[in-house]
Amino acid sequence: MDLFLSTIGWLLLVVCLALVLFGVAMALGSQSRQAGVYFALWWVTGAAAASGIVVRDPVTLAVGGTCFLVAGLAFVFEARRMRSETSRRVRERRNIRASERASERTTAENVRRNHRRRAS
Repeated sequence: MDLFLSTIGWLLLVVCLALVLFGVAMALGSQSRQAGVYFALWWVTGAAAASGIVVRDPVTLAVGGTCFLVAGLAFVFEARRMRSETSRRVRERRNIRASERASERTTAENVRRNHRRRAS
């Protein structure tokens, strides 16, 4: 049983550390920087819980697991906030483009109207 738990703990630890590195790689990109930081921090706490399994320490496992759950909730709420900010920015860009097109159209219409007035 001890070998089985140690093996599971080591596998979880390796997976958690790989996901931390993935989060760091995400954080290096400009579009996913903030999400990558949260993702990496979330899996650091998962690595703490996995280390509790490796060393067979129930307190480390409990603290790491609790931190993992709290960090996961923070990651979910932050991801929702980031998505809403992104959609708001996209809407603002669309509104700006639409108003620019409307002003261009108005300018073109004014030029045509002025041209007609001069010709008559």
